[in-house]
Amino acid sequence: MCDISIIIVNYNTTELLLNCIKSIENYTKNINYEIIVVDNSKENSLRNVILTSFPKIYYLAMNYNSGFARANNAGIKVSKGKYILLLNSDTLLLDNVIEKCITFFNKSDNVGVLGCKLLNNERTLQYSFFHQNEYFLRLLQANPFFIKYFRNSFIDKIKKTVNQLHSEISDVDWLCGAFLLFERDYVLNQELLLDEDFFMYSEDVVFCNKIKSKKLRVVYFPEAEIIHYGGNSSNSEVFKINQIIISYWLEIRKIKGRIYFIFYCKLLLINFLIDDLFYFCHKFLNSLLIQDKAEKQRRILQKKLFKKYFWTILFKYKRKNSSAKTFLKYDIEKLTRKEFC
Repeated sequence: MCDISIIIVNYNTTELLLNCIKSIENYTKNINYEIIVVDNSKENSLRNVILTSFPKIYYLAMNYNSGFARANNAGIKVSKGKYILLLNSDTLLLDNVIEKCITFFNKSDNVGVLGCKLLNNERTLQYSFFHQNEYFLRLLQANPFFIKYFRNSFIDKIKKTVNQLHSEISDVDWLCGAFLLFERDYVLNQELLLDEDFFMYSEDVVFCNKIKSKKLRVVYFPEAEIIHYGGNSSNSEVFKINQIIISYWLEIRKIKGRIYFIFYCKLLLINFLIDDLFYFCHKFLNSLLIQDKAEKQRRILQKKLFKKYFWTILFKYKRKNSSAKTFLKYDIEKLTRKEFC
């Protein structure tokens, strides 16, 4: 058994992946580690590139795009480390971050999962953790009245608070999935693998929620830092936006249950209605703003997604882990031109 298994999922990010692996080799000292690359590409052309440059790497081909959760779980099952690090391919390690995290993990009590500080490419702060998702509060913040009259001042206050919190070691509700460190045996023994009902996005929220349900801590550790480019494994911005939305709805269904999800959706429909009233009033008065049009487009997108996925999320998926045979993936191949408008 080694100290840590570093699992990296790849999907058409060869250059980023190679740079990530180089950073691991350059900035991981005094640690016995293995690297497991789980390849979601349909072709195994990456195998030769990886094994030629890094012959000690464990290369696992999924032979299809299995998504984030399923691919990471496959890597966890073949891993040999005491600890597991789920690491995005679009990251660069800095300053022996892994040793710092393991040292902190070992000397701390009751830690279930640990995350580090994420930085943008220019070394500015990237939000690395979040506190409890108050879903109805977020609905309120998406209400057209709130957006028009309160959002700007609210966002300014939130930024100041969040920036301050990112400078302190703290217990949080969930961590960004770009860097997640936890003990392998505990997760396997407690059946806490990532929920494979998720294709991409929100699986980190549900994973941290499950860890907290076991009375363990989810800890943000800013004394260790990595660079995270973000969003480079999605080959379409349209797909990314749609997938984030439907995964968020599935997250609500998973964490809060069916009744809560139904009530949430009722309030969501009220927001849709208010937005339509705002839009038509402004249009009638010839007072439409760019912001009004942008919000209208966002609502149109969400309405289409709601019609397409509401019943699927409500009845196909359950609160238990990996409840369905297939994951929830936005079907970009069936897009029509109208869905881009």
